[in-house]
Amino acid sequence: MAVSHRLSAYVLFLLLPLVHSQGCSVNNAKPVVRENNSAGLVVTNITKAAGITVTISPTADGNCFSIRDTELILSCSLDYEKQGIYILTLLCTEGNVQVYSLEVIVTVSNLNDNSPVFKQPNFTVNVPEDTRVNAIVLSSDRVSATDLDQDTIYYELRGTTPEATEFFNIQGVNNPGIYLLKALDYDKNKSMQLVLLARDRAPGSADTNTANATITINIQQADTKPPWFLPCKPVAMSSKVCLNTGYIGRINISEQTMEPLNLKPGPLYAIDPDYTLNEKIVYSIIEGNTDDVFLLNYDTGNLTMNKAVNTPETFILHVMATQANSIEKYALTTVEIKVINRSIHAPYFEHVNYTGTVSTGLIRNSLVMEAGAPSTPLKIFAADDDFPNKINPHITYSIQNSSDFTVTQDGLVLTNSVLSSAMKITMLATAIDLASLQEASTIITIEVIPPKGTTLPTTTITVTAGTGSTTTTTARTGLTTTTTARTGPTTTTTAGTGPTTTTTAGTGPTITIIAGTGHTTTSTAGTRLTATTAAGTGPSTISKPPGSSSVFPPKLTTTTSGAGSGPTQPTTSSVSKTVNTASISGPTGKPTSGTASGPVTHPATTKPSITHSTKIPTGPSESGTTDPTLSGTSPPGGGVVQPTALTPSQTGGSGPHSTLTAVASGPPRPSDPMTPQTSFTKSHQTDVNKKMSDYKYTAQDMGILGGTLAALLILALFFLGFIFYKVHRNSVTTISKRKVYK
Repeated sequence: MAVSHRLSAYVLFLLLPLVHSQGCSVNNAKPVVRENNSAGLVVTNITKAAGITVTISPTADGNCFSIRDTELILSCSLDYEKQGIYILTLLCTEGNVQVYSLEVIVTVSNLNDNSPVFKQPNFTVNVPEDTRVNAIVLSSDRVSATDLDQDTIYYELRGTTPEATEFFNIQGVNNPGIYLLKALDYDKNKSMQLVLLARDRAPGSADTNTANATITINIQQADTKPPWFLPCKPVAMSSKVCLNTGYIGRINISEQTMEPLNLKPGPLYAIDPDYTLNEKIVYSIIEGNTDDVFLLNYDTGNLTMNKAVNTPETFILHVMATQANSIEKYALTTVEIKVINRSIHAPYFEHVNYTGTVSTGLIRNSLVMEAGAPSTPLKIFAADDDFPNKINPHITYSIQNSSDFTVTQDGLVLTNSVLSSAMKITMLATAIDLASLQEASTIITIEVIPPKGTTLPTTTITVTAGTGSTTTTTARTGLTTTTTARTGPTTTTTAGTGPTTTTTAGTGPTITIIAGTGHTTTSTAGTRLTATTAAGTGPSTISKPPGSSSVFPPKLTTTTSGAGSGPTQPTTSSVSKTVNTASISGPTGKPTSGTASGPVTHPATTKPSITHSTKIPTGPSESGTTDPTLSGTSPPGGGVVQPTALTPSQTGGSGPHSTLTAVASGPPRPSDPMTPQTSFTKSHQTDVNKKMSDYKYTAQDMGILGGTLAALLILALFFLGFIFYKVHRNSVTTISKRKVYK
């Protein structure tokens, strides 16, 4: 019986935990929680019987958890990088007696919430320019990034300096070691900058965190180049080679100079082109120093003489420059020294300064003209008193500081390019005696100007008399001439690239300029239009019948008058014209306007040339002053206005005269007078003679014509005689026979 009671108690003891476990349990003993969740998140649910109390065993892992009713919740945010697994013990008690315990294992899942991190944001590395290709310049352990999320890191190299990625690259997408792709050149690239990117996902993936580091690579110059003799010309295929064409020098026969020889194009001198290293250069003559005439300084390269040379000959010295620290780095050049007779006089320029002009837009190799003589080419000359005529055939000329001009060996200055804008250029010209290497220099100043007819300063000439007409001539880039008479026509001539003339008639074809106590008005319109006003004491009128083609033969009509009491007499010059003339006269001293006595025809296609001439008699003008003599030009075929001042003596009158004369602008001729003070009569006659040359036959032409006509006449007489013989042959034969019989 006792045994049975003990057995029953033992079975009850074994079954008690089972009963209590059924009254205290969790629905998930191994929950998984994502990191970074906020407090209050339910981790798992608890099931308990009535009267059972559940608590969390006080351990370190249980500090971030709590029980709310029948729920196990978070009381703080979990971080996978700090702790990934939490083990909790839940205690189930009834009253004060613990009847059961539950173990809950909470796993924290990792999120990609951290970016890769480099050890430092900037890296600097010095790389010698002679570093071999494929060499590692920055190891991976120095530039690797880390990620707290334990993700695999992917790398990418980008160049801030555009060509940087042509020289450097990383060893692999997961290996950030940087190596050299191709050879460096310090002269081309002294520093490069790159950016190394680190990602925690493969390129192109979403949800990627990225970090970057700046990498600066400084290229250090290495001793890679041999010495260079100066001056030298770089070889296009290599930046390490620079060729020197040699040196030349002159010494006088039977003379020994103690000073270093003057050489061209400069002293014998070599440098180390690896200038940051600047290794010492030493010099030596390796060939050509016959009889040891010359001595070359080992350190400086100065060339001196050991002895005099008594025969005219030429020495060709082969000189070597070597780096003191490496004989394998050397350069060679030649020095040509000629022994010549002593030159007593050095060449010299006859002028300290030369001045010239040239127009814009001319083709290359156009002549520059002298500033004071536009028809004479500018020529420089260096004299040498060692020659009887001062002409040294060994002298050559060159321009030192301008590429826009060049000079021939005869001294003519030419353009070396097309000059597009007006400017003034000052340059240095040198003359070198190739025999003695003596030289001289001078200054050349050339003014580049726009072509004639394109740009001139504005000039306005206005003559006003009484209350009548005003004549205004204005010259700008082209020609504009405006003459207005109040009741007469308005004539306007405008030139852009060339003159264009428009003639508009008002109430009558009258162009009037009045001064003094009387006037003469001539108005002419046709293929060419001439308007002349002269002042006197009485009116003078030139007119034509209505409908006639011309009041004079087709010649240019010029009316001139001085201060006198008689009418103005017309004079003619032989320039072919076709004119229509209308004239109006009025009271003395007043402007006159009116209607022409006959109709005036203005052809639509005619572009008349206009000449306005005004002469004012002796005495003050209406404004109380005496007007100076003025002239302006309005050429019929294009050109520009050229105002010319005339003195009273040149106009032929006793008082001041105002003249506005049309003269075409063009290049000067050798026969043209150079003085600007040319009288109206001479300049007018010159133009008339020039134009008449287009219409006259020369003596040679007349001789050829006469000979041709004589030959034709002889042929005609021969032909007539032949016809006469054919027609009257029988009659002539009969008459001849009769004479014979008699």
